[in-house]
Amino acid sequence: MAAKQQQQVPTVMDEALLRRCIDDPKPKGAAAGADAPFGTVRTLKFSFLSIGKIDNLVGFSQLTTLKIDNNEISKIENLGHLVHLTWLDLSFNKIKKIEGLEQLTQLQDLSLCSNQIRVLEGMDALTNIQTFSIKNNLIDNINNLAYLRRFKKLAVLNLLGNPIPEAEYSVHVMAHLDGLQFLDHHRIDDIKRQTARDRYGDAIRALTEAERLESQQKQKEQTLQNSVALLKESNLLGVENLFANIMKDDTDLNNLSVLTTVAELKEEYREKWAQLTDDFKAHMLELHRNRIDERTAFNQACQHVAEENRQHCMKLISKFDSRVRHAIAGLPKSADAEKERVALTTKLHDENKALIDDLLEQEVQLCEQMKAFINSFDAKMSDMGSAIVSTIQAYFTKIRDFETNFHERLGQMVMQDYDKYQKGELVDIPEKTKLLLAEKETLSNYLSGSHDAQALLIESLLEEMKKAESATLEQFMAGVKTDENTRDRERSAEIWLLSEYNKRLIDQTK
Repeated sequence: MAAKQQQQVPTVMDEALLRRCIDDPKPKGAAAGADAPFGTVRTLKFSFLSIGKIDNLVGFSQLTTLKIDNNEISKIENLGHLVHLTWLDLSFNKIKKIEGLEQLTQLQDLSLCSNQIRVLEGMDALTNIQTFSIKNNLIDNINNLAYLRRFKKLAVLNLLGNPIPEAEYSVHVMAHLDGLQFLDHHRIDDIKRQTARDRYGDAIRALTEAERLESQQKQKEQTLQNSVALLKESNLLGVENLFANIMKDDTDLNNLSVLTTVAELKEEYREKWAQLTDDFKAHMLELHRNRIDERTAFNQACQHVAEENRQHCMKLISKFDSRVRHAIAGLPKSADAEKERVALTTKLHDENKALIDDLLEQEVQLCEQMKAFINSFDAKMSDMGSAIVSTIQAYFTKIRDFETNFHERLGQMVMQDYDKYQKGELVDIPEKTKLLLAEKETLSNYLSGSHDAQALLIESLLEEMKKAESATLEQFMAGVKTDENTRDRERSAEIWLLSEYNKRLIDQTK
């Protein structure tokens, strides 16, 4: 009974299990199997291990294949960082909902067969999916199968073993999924496909039109989102609506705008503001593109020196690996060769230490190169940031001048209208406008207050944009330095693992 209870305890995906489940072939000159750095692993296989939760996969940044079939998993989670994943097998688990796949945009093969899933959902991001198995689940709504129409590359589908009768869903699927080539292990016959399309012709045409309209709406929304994102990245988000924000709360100005002279002045103000803002945005976007280009050049330079360093280190490792294996193969097996084996083992351990010292020295040199790159890049980014801040300040100086000039001219015009109103020359105007023109003091107070309010909004946005620019630079450079520190730590850990692996390999000579 105790043994049976012990078997029911879910297995935890700890580091020992992770290393045991690495399923990569060993490349020449690289650490093998359990000794491979997590960042180089392409395949993990956790089949039949009673695993209860997907966890602790951080570090497997290059993983392409993940097999966690025949376990006790009830939720799809903690996979978002595995952005290179192309094959995911979660069959024969206890999953009830399709979720947690939003970042797996490269996924091509997904198996969720023999789970407890009732609804097809949560897969919108899987635009590259080609093979999908959902057999032996609880899908019972035939209309839900139309969800799969969004996957234009889907060629292989398995729906066997769900509550919908095969004779019913097969015709529906053949009619609705144009690119599907195989259904339930059988190639789709062209004649049957056409018969199915004829049967659902009206429904498919209506669905196609609805999808077209939905696609257009999504494209509009995406265009707007991209535009907003670009403005935000370029520190222009507040500028886009500054004029509208200044004007929307100035109700008294709107009441005065019924006067012809005020309306014309306001329109002239708006047009000049728009032109100045368009020129400013164009300049800021150009500076933003220059900054992106500089970042790209920096990243490429870092990648280049890192790759050169890696290639050099791989040659050192490969040479040592070949030396050890050749020495092991050439050892005599007789008992009287013990001294020779001990001497060789000692020599190989010394050579391993020398190799590790060389690799660590290479890493020190690479760190120094990276530090020089980062310092130079930091200086360039600071210069670019200063240029951007100067551009922002120049724009707001002109905006302040516009605003001051506008209110000076507005004051002159409104006082002229005040005189006309007092003489009875302005009659056919709204009551709210009459109230403003009734007393000179009231009108003067409004003009002064309007100028102060607009000037305050302009100054507030100026300070906000300057702070945002400073924060953008600071956060980006902090990220660059953190990434380099992480790379250094991971590389040092890889060298240590290689040292331990080599020691075990050398000890085989005893």
